[in-house]
Amino acid sequence: MGAKEYRADLPTSHILYLDCNSLYAMCQQFPLPISDFRLLSDDELVRFDVSAIAANSPIGYIVECNLEYPTHLHDLHNAYPLVPEHQCIDEDTLSDTHKFMLNATKCRHLKCTKLVLNLRDKSCTTGAYSFTSITDWS
Repeated sequence: MGAKEYRADLPTSHILYLDCNSLYAMCQQFPLPISDFRLLSDDELVRFDVSAIAANSPIGYIVECNLEYPTHLHDLHNAYPLVPEHQCIDEDTLSDTHKFMLNATKCRHLKCTKLVLNLRDKSCTTGAYSFTSITDWS
């Protein structure tokens, strides 16, 4: 934006640059579960509250659940949506721009499965407690 377009009456805004290097190495710093696995009883499931578990708890959880991604979070999470999912990418999934590029380059689409970030609701999603501990869905 040049000096002519600057508007002092508007609130100050900033761009946040996130550098996501060495994610694998960072994950290796945390302990992995090795034994004493068990399912929670029906009574424990009724009382289970992930927000009540301390972030440094020695006990971790793997949770399978249905997630609704609230629409009021879509704008906030648009750049980095939570909960990636494996998705089959077929021609119906491609954008018009992608289809145009395939046609212009005389290439054909090869159906494949990719790990995709999106803002859709998820059913039977599995997540570890460490993921939910950094997530605020409110």
